[in-house]
Formats: sequence, C-alpha cells, structure tokens
Amino acid sequence: MTRRAEVVIANMDLRSLEPDNRAAAVALRDAYETRLTDILRDGAARGQFQIEDARVTTFAIIAMLTGICMWYRPDGPRGQEELIRIHTDLAMRSVTG
Repeated sequence: MTRRAEVVIANMDLRSLEPDNRAAAVALRDAYETRLTDILRDGAARGQFQIEDARVTTFAIIAMLTGICMWYRPDGPRGQEELIRIHTDLAMRSVTG
C-alpha cells in the first residue's frame, strides 16, 4: 500500500528498465515467488494447507496483494491495518479450505 510505484514497475514496467536494473528486479521477484511457493509446498506436505498447485496459488496470492496498490487510497473507507487483516484472512482461507 505504501510502495505503489515499485509494485507498478515490478508488474508492468520491467521492460522499461535498464538491463542491470531489470535483472535485479526480476531476481527479487523470483526470490519472493520461490519463497512463497516453498512455504506453500511445505505447508501442503505437512497437511496444513489444502492446495492443488503451489505455483498457481503463489501467483494468485501475489496478484491479490499487489493489486491493492491499484485501488487503495489512504483516505478510503478502510485503513491499512484493516486491509492487512482482511487480505491475510483471504490468503489463509485460500490455502486452508
């Protein structure tokens, strides 16, 4: 919610970056995608998560969270803390059935 420009660049403007900056941004994106996928796979293996495909679930959760920057407004009807709680609940429900 506080890093809108970075989210837009990471999601839509990667091609506009200089090669070194693009490589750095892609490496960061790949690292957090891999980390979340690993968490989901581990949780599924332990029986804590009920997911069909860890990679698809990773992309769905990330899309939900990064999408906030497209519509969130500080003067909107819900504050940051409430939106964090709501989105945490949505993400957890999506993996726990």
